[in-house]
Amino acid sequence: KFTVCLSSDWRNYQQFSSEMDNHLLSGLIERFYDIIFDKLEEYVPDGQYYADWTADELFVVFYDDNDNQKDVIKKSLRFANSLATDIYMKIYSELNVDLKYDIGISSGPGFLGLQGPRKFKKTTVTGQTPGIAKRLEGQAKKIRGGFKSKSFPIILMDNTLYQAAKALNVFQKHRFNN
Repeated sequence: KFTVCLSSDWRNYQQFSSEMDNHLLSGLIERFYDIIFDKLEEYVPDGQYYADWTADELFVVFYDDNDNQKDVIKKSLRFANSLATDIYMKIYSELNVDLKYDIGISSGPGFLGLQGPRKFKKTTVTGQTPGIAKRLEGQAKKIRGGFKSKSFPIILMDNTLYQAAKALNVFQKHRFNN
C-alpha cells in the first residue's frame, strides 16, 4: 500500500527524565499522547492510520484501504502541520512545559499489517518509507541548532510531500523552505 510515515521524537526527554519524578514524567507522557491522539482522530476520522509510541517517540502510518494517495497525503500533511503548530501550542499552554520535538515525514510503498516473530506479532510497516521518516526526523535535530527560535518543531519531508504541501498550501502561514 501507499503509506505516509511520520516520526517524531522529543529533543529534551533526557532533561525531563533526570529532573522529574518518574510519576510526573509518566503523567506528562500520558497527557502529551492524549492530546496527540485526540487530534489524530480529528484529522483522520476514518481511522485509516496506525500509531505507536515508545516513551518520547511517536510513529504514525497513514494509509487508505482504497489506496487513494492524494487523500493519504492530504490527511498526513494536515496532521503534521497541526503537530508542529496547534498541538505544540496546546501542549505548551496546557502542560506548562517547554517540550521540544521534531518531525520527519516520508511517503511511499510499505507492507502494512501484523508482522514479527510468531509469539509477538504487532501492526507495523516494512519498507524504505518508515526508515526515511526516522532519518529525516533525526536530521531535523541537527538543523534545530542553527535556528534562533528553537522551540517550535521542525518538519523535514520527502520531495513528494513537499510538492504536495506547496500545492495544497498546507503550510501557508509558516516559513516553508525547500
